[in-house]
Amino acid sequence: MNEKVFQLLEFSAVLSRVASCSRSEEATALIRESRPLRVPKEVEGLKAHVQAVLGRINSGDEEPRSTIPSIGGILPKLKVAGASLEIDEAYALGLFVERGDDLKNWLEKGEGDPRNPRLVEKIH
Repeated sequence: MNEKVFQLLEFSAVLSRVASCSRSEEATALIRESRPLRVPKEVEGLKAHVQAVLGRINSGDEEPRSTIPSIGGILPKLKVAGASLEIDEAYALGLFVERGDDLKNWLEKGEGDPRNPRLVEKIH
């Protein structure tokens, strides 16, 4: 696909609508930068994974949906040996890890359902 096709299909509008549902600035950026897959097998695999995750979300089991704090500005600091974080940065990083772990554990609980195989595999 080329840019003309993207414009015709209003791809940027679709991405904006999907990005508006994200829970973090990083996820929003990833969504806005994404492009369609071109290999049919990759498309089928992603589609099956999304259907499995949606099945888990629609299962009625309480999903741990929380806002995930932005840590994009913190990540460069973590690469520097001996660097220290401000208390709010350390807290944001802790919340990010905790909430991500809660979501991962919730998804893993749904893997016993044959309709939802390997939900967590794509997250790692």
